[in-house]
Amino acid sequence: MDCAATYAKLNLSPEQKAKMDALVEKCKGVGCTKESTDAFIKSAESILSKEQTTAFKAECTKLRDKNDPKA
Repeated sequence: MDCAATYAKLNLSPEQKAKMDALVEKCKGVGCTKESTDAFIKSAESILSKEQTTAFKAECTKLRDKNDPKA
């Protein structure tokens, strides 16, 4: 699952984008399992504003459900 594509629409500051990019690389490094994706989303909550987090989670969930209907 590539949740990185979901935060492109969030109007991130350069600092937020750098932090999110680092999280994506960490997730990819361990393999994007459900557990690592859940950890990625939880970590993103500390970087994003409340509104950005809500939008990010919604997009990420849509992407996950599209790629894995059992999720």
